[in-house]
Amino acid sequence: MQDTENGHRGGCKCGAIRFRTVPHAGNAYVCNCHFCQKATGGPFLVEHCFTKDEIEILSGTPTLYTHVSAGSGKEIYLHFCVECGSHLFLALQRWENTMNVFTTTFDVPQEVGFDADILRYLFLGAAQSGTITPKGFHAFEGHCDPADGSPAVEHVFDRHVATGETEAGDGPHTGGCLCGSIRFEADGQPEAVVICHCRSCQKSLGSGVNFELLWTPSRFRVVRGTPKTFQHSGGSGKLIGKRFCGECGSALWLTGERFPEIGVFRGSLDRPNRIEVSPRSALQIFLSEALPCGMVIAGIESFAEHRRAPDGSINKGRIYDDHWRIGDAERS
Repeated sequence: MQDTENGHRGGCKCGAIRFRTVPHAGNAYVCNCHFCQKATGGPFLVEHCFTKDEIEILSGTPTLYTHVSAGSGKEIYLHFCVECGSHLFLALQRWENTMNVFTTTFDVPQEVGFDADILRYLFLGAAQSGTITPKGFHAFEGHCDPADGSPAVEHVFDRHVATGETEAGDGPHTGGCLCGSIRFEADGQPEAVVICHCRSCQKSLGSGVNFELLWTPSRFRVVRGTPKTFQHSGGSGKLIGKRFCGECGSALWLTGERFPEIGVFRGSLDRPNRIEVSPRSALQIFLSEALPCGMVIAGIESFAEHRRAPDGSINKGRIYDDHWRIGDAERS
């Protein structure tokens, strides 16, 4: 085993599984592919790459779910906590010695690098609307190493660019987990889109941010399967019930003490881009806890913490004229 004493520690949301790694010295990715959206329930996966001998499990045993990639036809191995649904590691048949860590499971994600020489952006062609790719980073329409051997289509933007377009569509919104055990439907547009950067959402989903869609219970229904529930405190300190699939770990939706709606994770939808993300539908919260790679969307009201204070009053928000990256500079 290599030196893990000076590396990074992490674990799942409930604490049943703990691990440590060597200091990170490899690549990292923000992946927008449909698989990563379904697995996390978020708009993308943020992962830092290690080899298998650079990770040590300290306690607990992750559950393994094997998925066959629609793109490469190769197997993908997801390691998650069956108690809370937190995804921890991702391994791939294409690269048999690698073991990628879901970055948000680190106790202190800021200890690993998020700079342009480390972090790459993948599968822009599958990105959710409202996703911002930052300037100066290597970004790819698909994978940076396509499975079919074709050349990678690469961009390095000179400005922050919104990727993904809103789609038209009729009928209920449908969604479910990766393995198909759980399916649900929701009618019409959600009451609101809450873009949440809090550490609780990061840790629960494995994505850098949660695009949470609020539907009234009367317009939401489960049509197949029964999800597991994990109760935990959210960014506000109030109790939240996260629903996830016990077979593949996919994050699906939540309910909470602070709101009566069902909070569906947008990445769990079959066609997430049918949901509009705009100033009239969305707000951004907990910017103070965002990852360095977190992007703030121009024109949408933003809050350093929650929009609603513990006493019920509404905090003062701010609307920015331009997209900006949390890790670039402070905004007053």
